[in-house]
Amino acid sequence: MLEGSKKTDKKRLALIFGDSVNKELAGYILHLALDLGDEFEFAAVFWSTRGERNDDVAKWFAAAGITVLRVVEKKHLLLKVVKGVAAALDLQGAQAVITFCPQDDFLGYVIKKIRPRIQWIAFVRGMDAVFRLKGIKRYFYKRIIQRLPWVVFESEHDKQLMQGGVGHQRMRMIHSGGIKKIGRGDLKKMRGPEKIIFIGDIEPCHGCADLIKAYTFIKPTHPHVTVAIYGTGAQRFELVQRVASLGLSEKIRFLETPLDLQSVFSDHAIYVQPYSFQGLSFGLQAAVSLKIPVVAYDQEAIREFLTDEESALLVKAGDAYKLGHALARILNEGALGARLAKTARLQLSSRLSYSRALAEYSVFFKVVSSYV
Repeated sequence: MLEGSKKTDKKRLALIFGDSVNKELAGYILHLALDLGDEFEFAAVFWSTRGERNDDVAKWFAAAGITVLRVVEKKHLLLKVVKGVAAALDLQGAQAVITFCPQDDFLGYVIKKIRPRIQWIAFVRGMDAVFRLKGIKRYFYKRIIQRLPWVVFESEHDKQLMQGGVGHQRMRMIHSGGIKKIGRGDLKKMRGPEKIIFIGDIEPCHGCADLIKAYTFIKPTHPHVTVAIYGTGAQRFELVQRVASLGLSEKIRFLETPLDLQSVFSDHAIYVQPYSFQGLSFGLQAAVSLKIPVVAYDQEAIREFLTDEESALLVKAGDAYKLGHALARILNEGALGARLAKTARLQLSSRLSYSRALAEYSVFFKVVSSYV
C-alpha cells in the first residue's frame, strides 16, 4: 500500500499504460475506474522508454484522484522497466494488473512470471492487428496470447480470431458499452456538415493518409469544409508535412485528443473511421451518440454494429476515392446524413449500454482478484 494511504478492504487493481497509450481507450478506462471507485482501489502505472509520451494521460488520472506511479527509463532497457513496474505494483499492493496493448501485454506476461500472485487481465481490441504482425514480433506475441490468463473482448470478431488459434481460455465478452452518457442530448441542427472529424492513433493502418487524399477530391466542390484529425502517432509528423506541401494547413488541422471526446463535436460534422481493422472505436461511439453521420472502411468487426447504407456508409478499405465519394454524398444530401445518424444511434444504443458494461466489469474484476 502506498505510504499515507488509508487501509482499505477494496480489491486493488493496477492499470498499465506504456509509450503507445491510446487516449480514446485511456479516457474510457478512466471513466470506468471512477465509476467503480467504491468497489476497487485503482492505480495507474505509466512506463516509458521515450520520454514523456504518455504524460498527458497520466495527468488526467492524477487530476481525477487516481494514484499515478511512473517508471521512466531513458533507454530501451526492458529488464529495468520490468523491475520498475514490479516495484510499483508491490508498492500499491496490486492483486491484478490490466493491460491494453501488445507491448503492455508482453510486460504483463513477464510480470505474471516474476509475481505469480498477481492476476493479469488483457483488454483485447483489434486482433486483426496481431495477425498482421510479421516475423519475430508475430511469433512472440502469438505465444503470449496463448498464455493469456484472463481476456476481455469488445467484438465477436476478435473473440473468434482468438479462439481459432488458442484453445481453452478464460474469456469474457464485454462490449465497451459506448461513451459514458451515450445518447444524452442532441446537437443543434445546422445548415449542413462543415467539419470532417477523425479521432485515434495516427498510424498507417488507421488511414489518415487516405482521409487527406479523399479531402483533396471533395475540396473543389466543398471549399467551406474542414478536417480535424485528433491524435498522435508515428505517422503524424509525416502527414503534417504532407498537408503543408499541399497548401492545406488551414483546412486540415492536427489536434490533441481531449479527455471528453464529445467536446470535439461542437459543430455539425461527419465522423470518418478509415481503419483497416478494429470495429467500434470510442470516437465513433461518441459521434453516434450525438447523431453524427459516419463514413468508415468496411471490415467484419464494424459490421457487428453498423449496416452499410442504413446506419453508415461503408467503403472498401484503402480506396481513398470511394471514401471521398461517400463523404461527398453526405455533404450533398442532407437527408442522407440525418437518416444514417438516426438509425446508427438506434442500432448502437440497443446493443450497447454503459451501465450494463459497468456491472459486468465489476463482477469480472471481483472474480479475477479473488484468485489471489
